[in-house]
Amino acid sequence: MLYMTMAERIGIEKGILEGIEKGMQQGLKQGLLEAIELGLKLKFKTKGLKLFSEVSKINDKDAVETAKDLSKIEIMNLFFIRAS
Repeated sequence: MLYMTMAERIGIEKGILEGIEKGMQQGLKQGLLEAIELGLKLKFKTKGLKLFSEVSKINDKDAVETAKDLSKIEIMNLFFIRAS
């Protein structure tokens, strides 16, 4: 049996917890992007999917959460006016 010091054990546990947290954040981002894509597709058809291609390039989790607000018609109109 391999002996581990307390510091090694704590380091391993910390690494595992950080890995789990990072995985959860990636899952949250993916879920948000899927919800945004569905909302844009249902509400705006092809134009919504064109906008989603831009939204999906966002890497920051907080920015992706903020992008959920794009489903508000006033904000969407601003994007479509610029895209036209």
